[in-house]
Amino acid sequence: MIPADLHNHTAFSPDSEAPLSAMAARAEELGFRYFGVTEHVDLDYEAYGMEIVPTDLEACRAEFFRQKAAFAPRLELLFGAEFAFHPDASPRYAALNERFPFDYVIQSVHAVEGKDPYFADYFEGREKEGAYGAYFERVLESLDAPYRFEILGHVGYCLRGAPYPDKLTLSPRHLSVLDEIFRAAVRREIAVEINTNVRGCGTLTLPTPEMLRRYFALGGRLITFGSDAHQPRRVGENRDWAEHLAREIGFTEWCVFQNRKRLLLPLG
Repeated sequence: MIPADLHNHTAFSPDSEAPLSAMAARAEELGFRYFGVTEHVDLDYEAYGMEIVPTDLEACRAEFFRQKAAFAPRLELLFGAEFAFHPDASPRYAALNERFPFDYVIQSVHAVEGKDPYFADYFEGREKEGAYGAYFERVLESLDAPYRFEILGHVGYCLRGAPYPDKLTLSPRHLSVLDEIFRAAVRREIAVEINTNVRGCGTLTLPTPEMLRRYFALGGRLITFGSDAHQPRRVGENRDWAEHLAREIGFTEWCVFQNRKRLLLPLG
């Protein structure tokens, strides 16, 4: 059984209304040993001038430590964050790393060229080659961010909202950049997340199984599990499939992070 769900959002994120206590209770019910809270920190939206409700990390921290005490020792709560990369926001992200006692940070790419691929308007008037290419290039750029992060989040995020009939098929250009992303992650010892919030995009995980096999073939061995849940009912979603996939590819361990230190736990 996967021991940790490291990517989850509560009511402190602008796209969730779920109390942290309810999310953690569901994780405990499912038998997780570790449950990570990773509220959105969307400084990419701010850099582009896009509308966003900022996350109150001070309030989040206070509630997190209240609930951490309440659930211990039955469930270990981990204080994380999801940084949405934009190069102009790097100094602010670095400052947040200094200010808050994160157990780990997930580095994600959401907004690209002023729009978010989660929404249809990103793809309007665009061929798949350019729409996907811009996303993967930004992910590659994010690996050189001048601040600390431990996990690369939901690689392939652009597939979630893509309108193309062959949305899972990547071109040689896309695959070339994807391989650069994975090589960089391996060099930097950044874990790659197996994310199961896939919005019906024709696969049960992001990265897709094919992407994860490329990561493994390039020497990647550090993986985490994240359901990317925004409601209690979705905590741990598709966990069994993610574990089966990881084992089938050849992974042997899951990563967990506490106090910015990596723990390796055996796969099932």
